[in-house]
Amino acid sequence: MLRRKRLSLEQLSVATEQLQNFALEMEPSTPRHWFVAVLPLAVKYSLTVYDAAYLELAQRRKLPLATLDDALRVAARKMKVKLI
Repeated sequence: MLRRKRLSLEQLSVATEQLQNFALEMEPSTPRHWFVAVLPLAVKYSLTVYDAAYLELAQRRKLPLATLDDALRVAARKMKVKLI
C-alpha cells in the first residue's frame, strides 16, 4: 500500500505500532506444503498463491476469512469456509 501511495509513512508507522499489540502466531510452512496444499487451490480457483494460502489456512484451522476480493469469496464459499 505504501508503494502504491495508498498509505503514508506516518500511517504505516501507526499501523506497525498497533500490530505489535496483537498476539500473532507464525504458521510453519514447507515447500511440500505449498506444492501439495496451497498451489492446487490457487490453480483450481484462479487465485494468487498469496490468497490461496489464506484460504488454505482458514480451512485447515476452521477459521472465518475476511476479504473483499471477489474471487477469494467465491472460492471460500465453494470450500464452505465461513466469511466475515
